[in-house]
Amino acid sequence: MPETMVDKTPTMLEASDKNKKQILLWAITITLPLVLMLVPINEVFTHQIRLFLAGTLFAILLFAFELLPQLIPSLLLPIFYVVSGVAPSTAVFGPWATTIPWMFLGGILLANTLDSIGLLRRIAYWCIIKTGGTYNGILYGIMFAGIILNILIPAQAVIPMAAFTYGICKALNLGKSKESAGIMLTGAFAALLPLFFFYNPNFAIIIGVASSVHSTPITWLQYFIQNVPNILWCFLMVFIISKVFKPDQTIDCKDYFSGEYGKLGALASGEKKAIFVTSLLVIFLITGGIHGIDIGWGFPLAAILLYLPGINIGTESDIKRINFSLLFLLLLAWVSVRQQTY
Repeated sequence: MPETMVDKTPTMLEASDKNKKQILLWAITITLPLVLMLVPINEVFTHQIRLFLAGTLFAILLFAFELLPQLIPSLLLPIFYVVSGVAPSTAVFGPWATTIPWMFLGGILLANTLDSIGLLRRIAYWCIIKTGGTYNGILYGIMFAGIILNILIPAQAVIPMAAFTYGICKALNLGKSKESAGIMLTGAFAALLPLFFFYNPNFAIIIGVASSVHSTPITWLQYFIQNVPNILWCFLMVFIISKVFKPDQTIDCKDYFSGEYGKLGALASGEKKAIFVTSLLVIFLITGGIHGIDIGWGFPLAAILLYLPGINIGTESDIKRINFSLLFLLLLAWVSVRQQTY
């Protein structure tokens, strides 16, 4: 048999298996909503509710099976709600008239810029150096870094933290080990747990939905004060991880992180400007109860400041890196919740 045919055969088989899997997933995605449409309607389970559930289930399956790019079902479902009469266009596209999408957009752009100028890495390295550079020190340093990043870029620390913790595992040649698992898990907690005591866009969605039923003014400072105990929970989780994923050998990499921190050099002018802008954002959030402006507007305004003369540290590439599919997906989640009131 010619060598070229031998080389192509495994590829052809893989392609065939992939096509069969795609056909099966598409069949499930189409069949389940159709089955739901066969459920009889009554005074409680109305035709509109049935349409809403079937359409939403179809979109969820598209997301779950990754049959289409995220942006496509994110656009498809709101249009389906309007065309099918499930809800009026003013309700479906109403979220775009609120601060929610602009809050996310500003937050993502802010995170992209701080990452590109190196400020996020500087903060992460500094935290680990200060916590000692041992395995436990790395874990606690990651948590401190996550808290600081969630002050500067609320709800946008996931991607920078994932890249940073993965980089640590690669640099230390930990491979697939319990040490790597502990570091990566701590990174996930460091990116997400601070959101339980720092006011964030995800919580703003809940408040936005609740405000359609009853006025629930909650400031950034009120949210923080009421959830201060969650700070202890963050470090309790680090302690548990340090015991469950205890390394088999001593890890001391303070010199490595000191070296990486040294490569960043002195605090650059752009980083100082970024700290100034994010400080203004934090002050704006804290004083929300005084100025009375929806704090969601602080995020796009902070991102805009990065591009103004005198600061001018934002770049066009930072804008191009915005994940618009994620933005539409988050808006879709809010739209889906809102439709349950119609």
